[in-house]
Formats: sequence, structure tokens, C-alpha cells
Amino acid sequence: MRYYPTKSISLAHVESFLERLRTDRGETLDLLVVDYFDLLKMMGSYKNRWEALEENCEMLRVLAGLYDMAIWTAGQTRRDGIGKEIVDQDDVSASFGKVFPLDVLVTMSRTREQRLKKVMQLHLAKNRLGPS
Repeated sequence: MRYYPTKSISLAHVESFLERLRTDRGETLDLLVVDYFDLLKMMGSYKNRWEALEENCEMLRVLAGLYDMAIWTAGQTRRDGIGKEIVDQDDVSASFGKVFPLDVLVTMSRTREQRLKKVMQLHLAKNRLGPS
């Protein structure tokens, strides 16, 4: 496990780390957890943050393919998604384009009543590998 402060590393740094693991130690990862994607240092020069997020999300998927591993990350909902019974793809914050390259999107939500009962629901919002 490695810790990096907010916006201190980009996907190029992540790729460099993965390559060093593979070449120097002969190790590969089955799963890379990025907590969370929106706080990575964005690569490239973009007018709008959403463009950078979309491009970098696509690049994260490229890394998953290059290193034959799953990547798990978290995101937040838009303000109007808070307290919804079911949070879906269109509730993703900052850029809907982050959803396009995903193989699987699982959302967590709870209403005020569910919060009082200390329960939460999971929703399989997208599944490229089967039904959602």
C-alpha cells in the first residue's frame, strides 16, 4: 500500500510504479485501488476539468488492460443525487464522460429513513460484462 497526498501524482506516476513493480520485482497486481480518481493530478492541458476527467478515466482503463488487472476507484454523486433512493449513472459528479469507459459501476445510496435504520443499498448501474 502506498499513500500519496491529494493531486500529487498523475496516471504517469501510477504507470511508472506499476512498471517498476513488474520489471524490478517481477510482481504484478490483480487489483489497484485508487482512492479516489478525481483527486489524481490530471494529465494534459484542458480548458475544462470535465475533459481532463474523461481523458484520464479512459487512460486508467488503458492501464488496467496493459497490466491485466482490475482497477477500483470511488467517486461522488452530484448534489441532487444525495438522498435519492437509487443513485444511477446520470448522478455521477463532475463529468458523465467518466461513466463511458467503465466496465462496472456500482452505486451506494440511502434515504433518510435508511440512514436512521443504518442500512444502505447497492445498485449495479452499469455492467458491460452482463445484465445490470
